[in-house]
Amino acid sequence: MPVREQQKTNKQHAVPQNIMDVEFKLIGSLTMRQFVYLVVFAIMAYMAKLSVPQPFTWFFALGIALAGIALAFVPIEERGLDEWLVNFIKVINSPTERIWKKEVRLPQAFSYNQQLVVMQKELITLAPTTSRRKLEEFLQHEGIGDKEDPLDIPEAEYIQKIKDAYK
Repeated sequence: MPVREQQKTNKQHAVPQNIMDVEFKLIGSLTMRQFVYLVVFAIMAYMAKLSVPQPFTWFFALGIALAGIALAFVPIEERGLDEWLVNFIKVINSPTERIWKKEVRLPQAFSYNQQLVVMQKELITLAPTTSRRKLEEFLQHEGIGDKEDPLDIPEAEYIQKIKDAYK
């Protein structure tokens, strides 16, 4: 009897996302960045203890020390508090309203005159040389003596409204 083994190829494994963002670790999991935050805020807390008047000394010193510990060790949604502060400052200084400036440009689909000229040139180049003159004369004659169809008048008015909207 064959041995039944479960297929192990479809197991999901965590893929590291920040391969190049490796930080040097001093002691255990304490990185250099965290150590610098702790040292800087410890010095600031000590200076606050020395310079702030007596009733508020411990309040300011502990507040600064806790801020340093939070910046060093508290992640929010897998991002450090320092990243959150930098992103917050960037967002506060960027504008929240965007201004749209309308470009006055007629879309290619509405430019019938250009398409007509291109179509006439293509017809002339595709026609044989013997009938090319006849075709040119016919196109010139049709262009000069155009009579407007009564059904085309409302359509032309609608197209003109569209063209006016884009001016």
